Amino acid sequence: MPLLETKLKKHNVTTRTFGLTEEEILSLINRQGAEAEHGIEVNVLEKFPECSVIIRYSAKTPKVILDEFVSFVHMKLNEFIFSTDNQSLSNIIVDILETRNKKVSIVDGASLGELTRTFMKENNAARYYVTHNSIYVEDIKSGHLPQSDIIYNIVLDSLRQSRTDFCVGVFIDEESPDIFYVVIGDKNNIHIFKEAYRARLTSFEECVAKTALFYFMKKLKYGN
Repeated sequence: MPLLETKLKKHNVTTRTFGLTEEEILSLINRQGAEAEHGIEVNVLEKFPECSVIIRYSAKTPKVILDEFVSFVHMKLNEFIFSTDNQSLSNIIVDILETRNKKVSIVDGASLGELTRTFMKENNAARYYVTHNSIYVEDIKSGHLPQSDIIYNIVLDSLRQSRTDFCVGVFIDEESPDIFYVVIGDKNNIHIFKEAYRARLTSFEECVAKTALFYFMKKLKYGN
């Protein structure tokens, strides 16, 4: 009877990162280690600014080799990792809001509604989202942020009127269309983050939305 070749079934360990390109990730984790001899492969799926780093291995891969390589990858990508169990940013945020029984409002001056749509795709997200109609609509359109106090007034107004625990705002710098601002506010602090759009495979609006969700996730998990 001829011998039948059977392809070993591959298993995956997925780590999700924010802010790195595929090339940057592969450069950081590039090494000639024992993992190559034991059927471990790495694939990176990029939808910038997010990437999924997929470590593939077989049932014959020694656990000690796999664990050491996963630890190495996590160490090299450390500050850029937001999930080690394939959760999306929105999913992580909703889980935390649900656990703490908190709510968020969104002021969108940059993503044409993409921020709200992305957040609301998650199951149960509607329970923790409060619609807010800002009285500063014209101020949002006029730009000139964050030099003026307008941006603070918008976020404070949202927190006050919607009676939410958090507000996430996104705004375009009208003088530099590729520059946008993410604002994360609660009853104690308002933080402004200035970001530049990197034109890759993701639209400007999607990049703005994901960046805002990333900063909000960091605020919820780490307080910054």
